[in-house]
Amino acid sequence: MNAESVNSNRDLLQVDSDELVDAIYGLALNPDQFDSFSLVWDEFIRSSSDGNESHEEINGRLNELLGHHFERAFKLMERIGRDGHLETSTSDYVASRLAPSIELDSSGGLLTANHAASEYFLISPTAPTLLELFSNVLHEDSIKAITQSFEKVCNGQKMVAVLVLLSDRTPCVFVVKRLKGSSSIIIDVAATRWSNSAESILNSNYALTVHECEIVSLLYQGLSAKRIAQYRDRSEETVRTQIRSVLKKMHCESQAQLVRLLTGLVFLSGEQEHSGWLSNRYSINRVSVKNNRSIEFYDVGNPSGKALVIFHGIMHTPELPECLLDSLLNNDYRIIGVCRAGYGHSSPPSSWRGLLESNADDVNSVLSHLSISRVRCIGILGGSAFAYAFAARFTGIVDQVLAISGVVPYMSKRDVEQLPPVARAMAVASASFPKLLPLLVRSAVAVVDRGDTQKIAQMAYRDSPVDLTVALTPTVLPKLNQAYRFTASQGYSAYAYNGVAVTADHRLFVNELTCPIALIHGVEDQIQSIESVRRFAENYDNVTLSEVDNVGQLAIFSEPEEITTLVMRAFERSAFKAAS
Repeated sequence: MNAESVNSNRDLLQVDSDELVDAIYGLALNPDQFDSFSLVWDEFIRSSSDGNESHEEINGRLNELLGHHFERAFKLMERIGRDGHLETSTSDYVASRLAPSIELDSSGGLLTANHAASEYFLISPTAPTLLELFSNVLHEDSIKAITQSFEKVCNGQKMVAVLVLLSDRTPCVFVVKRLKGSSSIIIDVAATRWSNSAESILNSNYALTVHECEIVSLLYQGLSAKRIAQYRDRSEETVRTQIRSVLKKMHCESQAQLVRLLTGLVFLSGEQEHSGWLSNRYSINRVSVKNNRSIEFYDVGNPSGKALVIFHGIMHTPELPECLLDSLLNNDYRIIGVCRAGYGHSSPPSSWRGLLESNADDVNSVLSHLSISRVRCIGILGGSAFAYAFAARFTGIVDQVLAISGVVPYMSKRDVEQLPPVARAMAVASASFPKLLPLLVRSAVAVVDRGDTQKIAQMAYRDSPVDLTVALTPTVLPKLNQAYRFTASQGYSAYAYNGVAVTADHRLFVNELTCPIALIHGVEDQIQSIESVRRFAENYDNVTLSEVDNVGQLAIFSEPEEITTLVMRAFERSAFKAAS
């Protein structure tokens, strides 16, 4: 597009885009502005048409005019890093981490340490100094690097991730950062080893070959090109060519950028932050699926009971409220909760595209492993889209689909217009502005990273008073925090592609289903309006709707007993077929 065309298109805009451009870069620098950015974006998109253009023309013009700003802001955010200033007290943050974490004052004196850190750093009863702490665990070559990183954060830098060597020369990543509103410095041990799943992430997301993955792991361990050449018995020039190929595939301009990206990948794929996503009532199992991947699941109840598969939402774990779980177990159900690809310890998908279909195949692999040939499905919130897709792909084994506060298979323009501004901004970006979506999703994930569940709840449910009240209650907020971190640990890719899958028009799946579909939906749901759910139910003879008064999207959290009653009634109305 030439300059004259750009200026002509700009003249068509009924609002000044300068405010939006400022908001785009402001969001990249401070993800806490997600809420305010959504309002600016929503106003801009509503005011940018002259009334004579088609939807596609508006989308194309705005993508061309503003797309480069979205891309630049996203790259800026990637360089800044995910962690940032955490909205919590330092002592609470240190205590909450499973990996080693310590709090220091600006002179390097130890203030607090969690249990893992006490063992990791061999902390003595007398408060050690910074150098004493590091001399217990680090190789002498790395002590200077970590002390310099500490000084940088003391002097105002918000976060430094540094690759160090332990005393036995094992590579390790330390993250040094300052929490918001605190003069203390936090040092986290982000990873103590190359993650077992890191290679699969590199292969599936960056198409790295086996040899290139080996090069990456050696670079991560701090080896130079010369030393890698000696280790692999190759010429130094061959290794440098492979390194250049890796940099290109991973969109890095230097080895320093590559190591930073690897720090994030190892941190995200490591086990420290992902463990404990289920309560003690669930025992975690794993099953191998195609493309050398594995899927996590739990399996509770009578092995010969009626099988029920749980499909969790985008921002939720597969756990069920205690009363619903107990009621199902007491009625002879065998409950299988499948942790979707890219979540928990489940391997990332071979490709993020076609996620609904590939998840169906993964679930079928779990059921085949368990020798289960007849099931019912429960989809919770966005998980209902995955339940529909599974039932359509494997119609011969599904007796019934039940959706709790689920999405319906399409969202009309009228439905989008009725969404709260933040949800509307995400929905419009998902459908029409692919260059904006990574920035929005990445920003939301960054807020979750910072531990501010209350802010996330306020952003999500600001225009839904019923849900906001539920989200902020002392019994529900910790559950949401666990679920949000369960999602955020996957990074923005899983979040974005899951979001696209949920908001897609998946009527083709539902049209394939002849089994009963039961919907349980809150009348006050402001994200998926009860009107849109009613229209959907009226269009299908096999769909029934149970409306729950005075609750919104978080019905399963706010009224678990009532939801349990409705679930059991829906199952009673539909006979469970005998296994063939």
